[in-house]
Parts: sequence; C-alpha cells; structure tokens
Amino acid sequence: MYELALIDYSHLKFLVMEKVIGKISFYGFDGTVEEVVEYTAKESYLNAIKKELDCNPSGFQHQTLTNDAEIRKTVDDLIYGAYGEDNPHTLDWYL
Repeated sequence: MYELALIDYSHLKFLVMEKVIGKISFYGFDGTVEEVVEYTAKESYLNAIKKELDCNPSGFQHQTLTNDAEIRKTVDDLIYGAYGEDNPHTLDWYL
C-alpha cells in the first residue's frame, strides 16, 4: 500500500537568473584571455572597471551588454576620464 506524504517546499529558495549587464576579459602575459568575469550588479561592474583602469589599464577589455543609458554613459565617462578627456556625449546620445 502507498502512503501519500505532503512535502513542504516553502523553505527552498529558487535561483533567479539575473541579467548580465557587462563583462570584463582579463589577458595573460601572452595576450590570450585568461579569465572572463560577468557582472549583474551595476556598482560591481563600474567598480571593477575603475580598479582595472587604475592598476591594469592594458590588461583587460570591458564589454557593456546592457541597454541602460546611464550605465553605458558612466562606463564611457570612466574610460574618457582615464585618458584625461571629458566624454563628449550627453546622456541623450545613449538613449
């Protein structure tokens, strides 16, 4: 005879796939990509770009994947600023 058991799933947390907003590829000494890090949080992505521009400006490549105009402009502001320039584009250009 089979017994019916009630199972309580309320304690389980389901993974929510967050959208990747950007990724950074890091190059090894031989010029090949050694590591790729994907970012889902705006601040983490922007902070990683800032850090790499300060300590490893030629050893990484960023790719912004989001359509969010504010994030895209902020990334460009960081890149232009690292080379002593002002971003010539306003936020409207990114819309």
